[in-house]
Amino acid sequence: MATAIIGTLKHLPKASILPTLPETGRPNRIYFIPNEDLTEDNRYNEYLWVKDETYPDGHWELVGPTTIDLTDYATKEEVSDLEDSIGEQIKKYLPLSGGTMDKGSNISFPSDSGSTVYNGSGISVGGKASTDILHAAGGTTKVKTLNGESILGEGNIVIDPSSVPVSLSWYNRTSSQQDATINLMIGDTTVNLFPNIFKLFKAGKVSTSESLSIELTANPGVSGAPQVPTSLCQWSIPLADSNTAGIISSEDKAKLDNLSDPKNLLAYGVEWDSTNSSPVLTRIGNMSLHKSLPIQSALRGCVCQGKRIMYYLGPNDWSKKADGTDSRLDGYDGTVQVEVPEFYLWSETEGTKSRVYVSTQKVVPYAIRIPHMLVDAYRSTVLNEVPENMGYLSTLQVNSAVSVVNTSSYCRGGDNSSSSDTYLESDKFRTNLGKPRTNTSRANFRTYAKNAGKMLLTYEYYKAIFYWLYVIEYANFNSQANYVEDLTEDGYRQGGLGNGVTTWSGTVWNTYNGRCPITPCGYCNEFGNFTGIKDLVIPASDGISTITFKVPRWRGFDNVFGDIWTNLDGILIDTPVNASESTPNYVYIINDPDKFTDTLSDAPTNADRVVVSGHTGGYITKWALGEYADIVPVSVGGSATTYMCDHYWVDYDNTQNTLLAGGGAHDGSSNAGLADFHSTNSSDDAKAIAGFRCLTLIS
Repeated sequence: MATAIIGTLKHLPKASILPTLPETGRPNRIYFIPNEDLTEDNRYNEYLWVKDETYPDGHWELVGPTTIDLTDYATKEEVSDLEDSIGEQIKKYLPLSGGTMDKGSNISFPSDSGSTVYNGSGISVGGKASTDILHAAGGTTKVKTLNGESILGEGNIVIDPSSVPVSLSWYNRTSSQQDATINLMIGDTTVNLFPNIFKLFKAGKVSTSESLSIELTANPGVSGAPQVPTSLCQWSIPLADSNTAGIISSEDKAKLDNLSDPKNLLAYGVEWDSTNSSPVLTRIGNMSLHKSLPIQSALRGCVCQGKRIMYYLGPNDWSKKADGTDSRLDGYDGTVQVEVPEFYLWSETEGTKSRVYVSTQKVVPYAIRIPHMLVDAYRSTVLNEVPENMGYLSTLQVNSAVSVVNTSSYCRGGDNSSSSDTYLESDKFRTNLGKPRTNTSRANFRTYAKNAGKMLLTYEYYKAIFYWLYVIEYANFNSQANYVEDLTEDGYRQGGLGNGVTTWSGTVWNTYNGRCPITPCGYCNEFGNFTGIKDLVIPASDGISTITFKVPRWRGFDNVFGDIWTNLDGILIDTPVNASESTPNYVYIINDPDKFTDTLSDAPTNADRVVVSGHTGGYITKWALGEYADIVPVSVGGSATTYMCDHYWVDYDNTQNTLLAGGGAHDGSSNAGLADFHSTNSSDDAKAIAGFRCLTLIS
């Protein structure tokens, strides 16, 4: 299409101004149509009539307006404010090993006609990196003062030139927030050399990863004429190794160079190399944001009626409101949601390296905006009937999707069979009461969500919230790695969420409760807005051995993977029946709720973008990442503990398929996880092992 447009633009001798677009147009002509939202410098939209392979009979292609909405971009003033703090950021990369060297009282300064006063231009500090003299810009090697000016600043230093105590000390910081110091003491005068040394590192004029040599010289001059500097003493500050960093290491130097990139001030993310099979990722961007996690930390539980947040839940325990009083999560006050703030997501690939970033403001033009929304804390159940005297639930219509902690029969979950209701008191994991609803087609559940004023969780939002926010927090593709509660020594998250509810036999699960959900809604509410794992013990019964699962909770969401699969909307997958390897599998991604479809013929028109997935299933080694951080598999050959660690399921028995994510109770540590991509089920399938989450867009 782009070629067709360029070819047309080469020959544009004519233009027409019309009140509306005609049904068809002429080639080699640009059409100006009045802009409904006109501005002084943009009164028209411009169109071309273009013929291409997709539209051989022609179609209208909008080539204007050319205005760009910069509302969400950082302003110059905001960037300037951030640049003012670059020095504070860089200081975090320059910890010192600590120590002191005392040159004693035997330093004799050259005299200046008997003067006992040396001004700032007469005393300077030179430096050497390892065995080399400081490298000046352009690669020229020469001795110079640290910043080309007086290192000691303005004013005079009064000394006894015959005997001056001189020493150098540097401060061993216990926290990256503390200031670094390299203190030079000459007599009673103390000067911190660190800011000047820091300027050279920041400017790229100095780099070293072994040691830093500092030399004190004096040049008082004779009769005003400068002389060759006299070397008085030297110090060599040993630097720590590259793992603990010293004044600066080669790795940290690269970080300093990157601080001029807004992504490294405003964003944080992860990087990996496709040639490296390790699932452990490199944290990139603003490293302080990897500790504060401003987006993830803003996820918080609340009770809502539609878009209205009635109250926030206690951050450490959802049995309480944020004000400390008792909460009510059975639907009377509203449904239980997790508030997700607006944020931005994007990806980039350079050679074998790929990166994914998130930020709270738009940093690059192609970033995806994830809007402010409310997402079901638990997979949804459905009102079988409208209860009386149940507050908010009583205002909804029948067959409304709700996220609640409620064991009443009017919102029974699972396959809605009442035969297991009797287990509520004796084995709450076996009953359908208090569980998410399953065994329902996507089209039907889409209706249930609309009945409650919501929409189903889509691939686009699942990918951004449940996958990338998690992966960036833990810097590890293996979401089923062992759970580690403690942070790393650097203050970062580590490990994973454990196996989850995934390690059961499918046959035993079917005998137990027909492969319906096991975990009651709200089972991990004691963790509040935070992350943890909780034992779920299935009691022994006839033909069933006891088993203990570890239920994961991440940032307020129970079972982000495992127990049952999550069926996602906004995606339709074309895997042609009996397709050969040369036949592409088209993945249609649709973000407009009014255009969600389960009909393949509608998908090309309704889709926001189309991605081609790989032909063969297996453990994922690469995604069709693009600029949108897509987690559509394109190659396999890994394992449960290498590369992406998750499995791609594809066959060619059906076309027009939905996407199930996460895994069920019988998929095990090898076939479950946040990026498990199950594309073998028709979009109209209804399965006991698959449920849904709903969401409400605030903006």
